[in-house]
Amino acid sequence: MKNIGEECRQFLQRFVAHTTLSVAQECLRQLVITIGPGFHPDSRLGDYVHPDGSTLFADSEITSLTPGFEQLLTFLDDSGIAPCEIAMPVQHRLLGKL
Repeated sequence: MKNIGEECRQFLQRFVAHTTLSVAQECLRQLVITIGPGFHPDSRLGDYVHPDGSTLFADSEITSLTPGFEQLLTFLDDSGIAPCEIAMPVQHRLLGKL
């Protein structure tokens, strides 16, 4: 099983290091792909679960990833881009593969 927390950490670190609109958009796309089609920008990272009901992220990952995740969403909102505008096309592609 892939380490979802580590993948998300890498995307968010790239965003923090290179805070541009294009990097923010790509970071969010990658987060949606990694988390899956159930992604929603209003959901907390602790709300995501595997099909067996176990949490997608460990408590320590939630603590370390949440600030970058919130910074990303705020940056997009402040740039006039609703995160759902970026997430939904990715989700539709993911759902089409099921």
